[in-house]
Order: sequence, then C-alpha cells, then structure tokens
Amino acid sequence: MKINRRDYLKQLGAAGVFAGAAGLKGFAHENADPQRPCPVESPCIDPSPAPAVWEPRCCEFPPNPRSEYVKLIFEGLMGVARYKDGNKTRCDIGFHNKGDSPLHHHLSIRAYNNAVNDDNCTAVYKTPAATKIKKLELKVSQPKVVDQAVFYQPGQACSRQQLTSYEDFRWIVDFESNYHYGKDLKKNKNIYRPTMRVPCGIFYTLRKTASTFRTQTTNGSRVCQLGNVADLIAANIYIESRSYVELIVDGVSYQISAPGEIYFTNHCRDDDQPNEICNFNPYNLKEKKKRSDFFLNYKAFDRDGADEYELFLAESHDQSKWPDVICEKSAYKPSEAKKFNDESPCSAAGYGKGDGGLPANSP
Repeated sequence: MKINRRDYLKQLGAAGVFAGAAGLKGFAHENADPQRPCPVESPCIDPSPAPAVWEPRCCEFPPNPRSEYVKLIFEGLMGVARYKDGNKTRCDIGFHNKGDSPLHHHLSIRAYNNAVNDDNCTAVYKTPAATKIKKLELKVSQPKVVDQAVFYQPGQACSRQQLTSYEDFRWIVDFESNYHYGKDLKKNKNIYRPTMRVPCGIFYTLRKTASTFRTQTTNGSRVCQLGNVADLIAANIYIESRSYVELIVDGVSYQISAPGEIYFTNHCRDDDQPNEICNFNPYNLKEKKKRSDFFLNYKAFDRDGADEYELFLAESHDQSKWPDVICEKSAYKPSEAKKFNDESPCSAAGYGKGDGGLPANSP
C-alpha cells in the first residue's frame, strides 16, 4: 500500500528544509582566476561530518564566455573519482553497468557543435538505439584556463549544511566524505563500464534536487542529513580558438568545438519496459530496491564490513530550476511528470578522498 507524503514524513522523522544557494548571480566575475589559491581557512573540528575537499580546489569561476568552452553534462548512475597523473589531476567518470533484475542502466551520449541556441545546435554524435558502448576516450590537445581537472568548491564547509554556493561540487553524494565512510574505499572492477578519463576542466554542480534527503544505516545507528543532492554535474573544458575536444566512442573519433555540449546520461531502465525510465516509489520505507537505484552504488566498492547506508526522502519540493544547457534544454523542463525523479534521484556518486581513479576493467 502506498503511503501519503504526510504519513511518510511522520515515519521517517522531521527534517528541516535545506536552503538552496544564491544561484548563478555572482558565479563568475571579471577578474576571477580559477588557479588563484583559495583563502586559508581554519580546520574543521574533528570529528566533523565535513564533505571531502576535492583537490585541486577552485574557488573562483572564470568569466570566459560560452564560445570558449565545451560543456560536459552528466546525468544518471555513475561514479566520479580523482586520478593523480604526475603533478596533474584528471577526473575519472565511470558509468554504472551492473543492475539488479529487473533494473539495468543504459548509457547514451549526444554531442553538439554550435551550442548558441537550440535552433543552431548541430548534432555531431548520438548513440544509436540499443547500442552498448564498450570504450570511451576524451582528448583535449589545446586546453586553456586550466590544464587539469579542478573542482569548484568556494568557502569552507564542515558539514553539508554549510555549503553556500549552488554550483559547489560538494553537493555530490560522496561515499568517502566524513559523513559516510571517511576514507579511500577500494573500488571494484567491472562495475563502472565504460570509464572515461577527463584530462582537464572545471567540475561543478549543474543542478541539485529541490527535494531533500537523508542517508541512514539499516539499523538506524547512523543518520546523515544530506539536504539537497547534485542530480546533474558538469565540466567546462576551455580550449584555444580553432581547437576542439575529441570524443572517441568505440574507436571512432568525433570533434566538438566551442561552443559545444556533450551529454552523458546513464538512466535506469526496467527490463519489462526498456524504453521507459524506472518508476520508483520514494515513499516505500521498507524496500530499498523499489525506493530508488541508490543501493546499486554498493556494487562498486568494498565497504570492508561497515554498515550500508540507505537513501530516504526527507522533504519533497517541486523542482523549478532550469539547468544552464542549450541543445537539450527542453528535456529538463520542470514538470509534475518529472517530480519523482527529483524525489528518487538517479545521479552520480563521488569518491573524494583517494586519487587513484577508477579501476581498469577486464577485457
């Protein structure tokens, strides 16, 4: 029997509304420099539920216009981890490939040039229907502004409640942050498949949920008030004039120039309805597999005997945010039909403590 929202909140416990941040106003300013060191801050008092700081950290967003970068947009179940490459940091993105019958995930990519307005967008690549991508590469031969992966995280946050910027990368649900396991977790092979190493760019939250969430262990001994969570993350790759980002899909190369956009979506599908996104019930308190696909994250790492955290809806709110995208903007129009996607987010999970990236998969 499906319970109503009021009864759900009574059972789950009261949770305060997690205030959003100021949005894009003041996001970038004329003299901003993403490579300028962040202000020195006093350390958080241990033990604290602090979100992990992803290094290298960026506290200022550059004012460069859209015509100077290619934007990567990530949606769906995936993992994000840093990889140390000499004195540079790269960012590994892994697309979750291990379902739990009847649930599975399907990776789809769409790439566009001329991302000025939706009438001008020129399709460069679109994953054919029912095609399973086996290998992904991304190359940037002439980067500018930043020549490695950096993560936008302005201001100190000793808890998720202290995050103040809408675009802060730390809105991602991070299993290695202190509010969860607080250590570098061993990642399992062949769960994130394919994986892609992004060599450079500024990573940030493109949109966070309007609804708020909590995670708690099965026995209820530990509870974390997550508040809002990132359901779309993005990376701006700044490139020199007449240069391009090279996307290689199963050995075939595609060139995306600025202003360009590349969408990566890894949505949940039901075997019985392969053309429809999974329909979860966020008010189901007893069955985690019917509440969301969050539980599938646990296939990707070894928690070394520690308790599993389950995701619960705390408070439901209508999503009114249009993400800053061009070519597929209509797909993100807030609507009642998409309300349960905000209440049961299918989104990226982070691993912010380690710097070994995601593991190589078996052939």
